[in-house]
Amino acid sequence: MNIRIQASRPTVKALQRRLQEAYRRDDDRLVRRIHALLEHLVYGVPVVVLSEQWGFTPACFYQWMLAFILSGLESLSYQPGGGRKAKLTPTQKKHLGEHICQAPRENFKPPSLCLLALAGICWLHQAYQRPCRKLIDRVPLSP
Repeated sequence: MNIRIQASRPTVKALQRRLQEAYRRDDDRLVRRIHALLEHLVYGVPVVVLSEQWGFTPACFYQWMLAFILSGLESLSYQPGGGRKAKLTPTQKKHLGEHICQAPRENFKPPSLCLLALAGICWLHQAYQRPCRKLIDRVPLSP
C-alpha cells in the first residue's frame, strides 16, 4: 500500500517564502530541510534519492515530514540543543564559588588551571565526605 501526501498551493507558497528567508539568513540546515520537503511533496522525489542528495538519513526525513504534518510551518524552526546536563546543582556551584573565594589571599599568585580543577575536586570530595589530602600532596604548587 502506497500513500502519497500532497501539499496545497498555499502551503507550497508558504514553504517557498520560508525557503527564501532561510537563504537570506544563510541558514543551511533549514534550506536543506525545506528543499527536501518541497521536492518530495511537490515533485514526488523518493526519500532515498533526497537522503543521498542532501546528506541525511531517511529516518530523519520522516521525522521532518511527521513534524510538518502535525505542526505545519512552525515545525520548520530549530530549537536549541540544550547541551549536556550540569554535573553540579546551582547550590553546589554557589558553595564551590564561596569556597574558592574564602581561600587566603596573602602571597596570591594567579592559579593554574590545574589548581582550579583541584579546588573543584576537593570541594566535591568534601561534599561527599571523602578526604582529598592525597590529591593535594601530589600537585606541584609552583607554576
